[in-house]
Amino acid sequence: MLIRFRAKNFKSLLDEQELSFVASNAIEDNEIAISLLTEDVKLLPAAALYGANASGKTNVLGALEHMVLALRVQASGNFGRGSLSYLPFLLDNKSSKESSEFEIEFTHDGVRYRYGFSYKDSTIEEEWLYAYPKGQPQGWFHRSKNTYKFSRMLKGRNQTIADITNPSVLFLASAVVHNHKQLTDVFEWFVNYIQFSKPTNFGERMFLSMRAAQDDDLRDSIKQILALADLGISDFHVVDNTPDDEKRAFQDKIVAAFTDIFSEDEKWETSEFDELMAEVRREVQFGHKAKGASVVYLDFDRESRGTKTLFTYITPILWALDVGGLLVIDEIENSLHPVIARQLIQLFQTKETNPNGAQLLFTTHSTGLLRDNLMRRDQIWFTEKGNSGETHLYPLSDYGPRKSENLERGYLQGRYGAIPFLGNIDDAFIGRHDD
Repeated sequence: MLIRFRAKNFKSLLDEQELSFVASNAIEDNEIAISLLTEDVKLLPAAALYGANASGKTNVLGALEHMVLALRVQASGNFGRGSLSYLPFLLDNKSSKESSEFEIEFTHDGVRYRYGFSYKDSTIEEEWLYAYPKGQPQGWFHRSKNTYKFSRMLKGRNQTIADITNPSVLFLASAVVHNHKQLTDVFEWFVNYIQFSKPTNFGERMFLSMRAAQDDDLRDSIKQILALADLGISDFHVVDNTPDDEKRAFQDKIVAAFTDIFSEDEKWETSEFDELMAEVRREVQFGHKAKGASVVYLDFDRESRGTKTLFTYITPILWALDVGGLLVIDEIENSLHPVIARQLIQLFQTKETNPNGAQLLFTTHSTGLLRDNLMRRDQIWFTEKGNSGETHLYPLSDYGPRKSENLERGYLQGRYGAIPFLGNIDDAFIGRHDD
C-alpha cells in the first residue's frame, strides 16, 4: 500500500510536495475501509485531487508515474538516455539547473519501505532504500553518485552490481537486471501493485480489457457491472476480424521489413506476428436488449464515450480490488455520469468490496463527489498555482472544516482555495462585433 509520496523540481512541482495516505487520528469513521499499518498509523483507501485547470493536479500523478516508469524501464534492461527524462521546473533560472527528487513510502509483504532518488540531466545524484521489517529503520543502501554504502542486512552481490552500474542507471533497477533477489522482491511492488489510467492511454486500457474478457470469471464480473450501470447492456463478447488477402499481403510486407532490420537472433517469425495481429484485430461488441427477448450486438464504435470509458475502467478496478493494488486515475469523471463515478469510488471505500487494502488516487473537477460524506476530510487534496506558476499541494484537513460543513459549497465559494479566480469574462466578448 502507498503511505506517502514526495516530489521536487518536476514540471510544475518546484518545492517539495507531499501526498499522504496516512489517516488523521482526529477523524473517526468506522465505515471506511481503513488499513492498519501499525497501532498508531492507519492508511486510507482513496484520495482525491481537486484544483483549477493548469494548477498541477496531473503533474502530481505524473511525478509518481515518472518515478515508477523509470524503474520499470531500466529494470527491463533499457538503460538509454530516455529511460530517465529530466523534466525540471522551467519558470525560473535556478531550478532548471538543479536536481529533481522523488521519494516513496509503501508497504509490501508486510514490510514498510522508503525508496528515493535524485538526479540531474542523466546523472543519478543520490539514491537510497530503507526497510522497516520490525518498525525499526534499516538503511539497506545509500548512493551518492558512484559512492555506495550497504547495510549488512542487504544480502547479495551489492558492490559487484554497483561497480557495473552506469551513473545514469538506478541501482535498484540494475540490481533487478542482475538478479538480486532481495531487491527484486522490493521492486515487485512497482510492477505488480500499481497501475495508471489516464485519458491518453485509452488504447492500452482497451487492449487489457479485451484480454480480461477472455477469462470467464472476469468476463462475468465485467458484464454484471455493465448491467448495474443502467446502460441498457445485457451482454458483451469479443470477436475476431480475419484479414482479407490484401491486408494479409500488407502484413507480410511488415514482417519482411522488420526481419531486415533485426539481427539474426532477433528475427520475427510470421507466427509471432500473427499472434500479435490477432490481439489487435479483436473487437468488442455489446449486447442490447431489443423488443421481445432478442439481444442485438452493436460494434464498440457505436457506443457512447461514457460506456467506452466505463468498460476500460472495470478491468483495472477489479485488478486493484483483487490484489490490493494502487490504481491511479487522472480525470475519473471523464465522460462518466457523476453517479457512476461515485459508485466506482465507493468500491474502494467500503470494507465489504475492498477487503484486501486496495487504494485509489484520482484527480477530478466533480464537486458532487464532495457531498454526502463519500470521502473523509483527510482524503481530499487540493492543488493551487503560486505566483511563479509553481504547484502547491495541500489537504482539506489543513482548514479544519467541521464535520457538518458543506464541503461542496465551501470549495465553490473559494473557502479552501484551488479554484480559478476569473475576471469579468464578458469583457472579452463585449464589442467584438462592433464596427
